[in-house]
Amino acid sequence: MLNKTYNKQVNIETLKREIQNSSITIAIESISTLGNQVTVTFKAHLDTAAESVLDSLVSSHVYISYQAEVQIVKIEGPKTTTGFPVVSMREAEGGAATIVSHNFADKTSWYQGSVQVIGGNLINWGTLVYSDPNNKTHWIDLENGKLYDEDNVMAAFGNKFKVKVYVDSVQVTSGFTINYEVGTITFNSAITGVVTASYCYAGNSYFSVRPRTGKVLSIQAAEVQFCQGITLPSPFIFAPWFVGHPTYGTMEIPGQQLKYKNFKDFISACNEGQGLIPRIGDIQKDVHIFPFNYARPKPIKHSEYVEIRVYCANHTSVNYEPGGQYATVTFYVTIDDQAI
Repeated sequence: MLNKTYNKQVNIETLKREIQNSSITIAIESISTLGNQVTVTFKAHLDTAAESVLDSLVSSHVYISYQAEVQIVKIEGPKTTTGFPVVSMREAEGGAATIVSHNFADKTSWYQGSVQVIGGNLINWGTLVYSDPNNKTHWIDLENGKLYDEDNVMAAFGNKFKVKVYVDSVQVTSGFTINYEVGTITFNSAITGVVTASYCYAGNSYFSVRPRTGKVLSIQAAEVQFCQGITLPSPFIFAPWFVGHPTYGTMEIPGQQLKYKNFKDFISACNEGQGLIPRIGDIQKDVHIFPFNYARPKPIKHSEYVEIRVYCANHTSVNYEPGGQYATVTFYVTIDDQAI
């Protein structure tokens, strides 16, 4: 038998799967229907046993219309005046964050790579000015608007970056001014006691982005922002690093570094065209924006001991013209729990 016709209403695809899953080994050529009749055609003749199996399959086949297989979902809730449901967009589950680097043109904002001094003696220059005896300049300033979201950063580190001044081991909170860039305390009047201070001063230029414990941080997009008049004395680098890895320790991951030697490199790499924000407020020069929107998010898993570091190759600040002290990197990320 090459084909056989039955008075039976069937779902063609369902019947085809049932035959293919049976003991019949001859391949099906086609299944066609006409009204309540179905014709099954094979590529070779069926023996008696196989034909008996086919008869049984068709006889027991349960026809279910396609309409019955569609699940109807009724939407309850507010509707428009014409009867259509009112819907709204909702963010995907998980968290999102905007992570902004320190200012690569201002070392007093380089908090991540800073060095902490606790109760260090300050020397008096014969006037009202006191400073670190080892000339540690560029004290970290997270109190005067130099860093995006600086209040939360300060709180997260337990006020580690707040400059504390002591006279004879008693903290004083007024009667002086701080020059963070040169690292000095200038009192309003003469001091007779021993002056000490706790502070952090700039070390390296590393700014790191990493997920917290048990999280996956996915970089969706990034931007680099430079004021007009900025120049790069050394290459600007983005690179993934192992940090505390059980095998590799802390080291840059070989072959993954992105190095921008000049602004032509930024223009070539950014993929949405350069933007420009006119000077505003305390930003006295126009700001050039270089956007990087990734076709695929770049996930960083906490369990892989990886972070992204942005830094100046020789850890010197970028050069700038007066009023143009602004060079930052912004990451737009999503945050999710890492699957176990």
